[in-house]
Amino acid sequence: MKTTKLIIVMGIVLIFSQSFAQDPTKGINQPIFASHEASEGTNQNTLTSGGSSSTKSKIEGTTGNAYLNGDWQEGTITMKDNTVITGNKYRYNIYTQQMQFISNEDTMALANPEATKSIQFADRVFVYTNFYSQGELKQGYFELLNEGECCLLKRWVVSYHLVEGEAYQSSMASGNDAFIRECACFLKFGNNPAIALEHRKKDFLNCFEEDSDHMGAYMKIGKLKHKDQEDLVEIVSYYNHINQ
Repeated sequence: MKTTKLIIVMGIVLIFSQSFAQDPTKGINQPIFASHEASEGTNQNTLTSGGSSSTKSKIEGTTGNAYLNGDWQEGTITMKDNTVITGNKYRYNIYTQQMQFISNEDTMALANPEATKSIQFADRVFVYTNFYSQGELKQGYFELLNEGECCLLKRWVVSYHLVEGEAYQSSMASGNDAFIRECACFLKFGNNPAIALEHRKKDFLNCFEEDSDHMGAYMKIGKLKHKDQEDLVEIVSYYNHINQ
């Protein structure tokens, strides 16, 4: 009975996506605090002729492959109805923005990720949520760094796919696939859509509204910087503590 229920749930949540097993680029980082407004706008561009581009003259981000973690990892999906799905191996394809898993030796992808509460594997937790980018409301996967009244999220994207030229040759020589990956941190307050991290300290503190002065004092005493990930986790943890 338990097995039957699991098969039904998986059938609702997942779709067949076998083509990704052969080529992750079919379908569909600069430091942690890269401008996500820019990376969203340039996602999946192609760089040619030694790395030059008609839309961006400087290559930013880090070189890697299409997956956040190259190897398949045992994981768990928790649905919003608290159903728990186990027994599969997962990987996150940041080029196609798909969460993939292996089932019966086939590569599958989540069909309705909005029905999931969290996806956990490789010592990481991912959530699928609304967020604002370039003034538009979108949906996507985020790595969950801290959870509470304010969730600290990190979004990974592939900004460029190198196809030829010096940058491509250098990447392949080092054993990396030719993808430029970027990531950016977001804040999500309650049920509101996630918003990109503000670069200026004043604008960052204003995100906390009536607690902005309190948070500013806490950061000053602890000499914490919102552009440092470890400090940012501590800042958000403190905010969640005083808003329990």
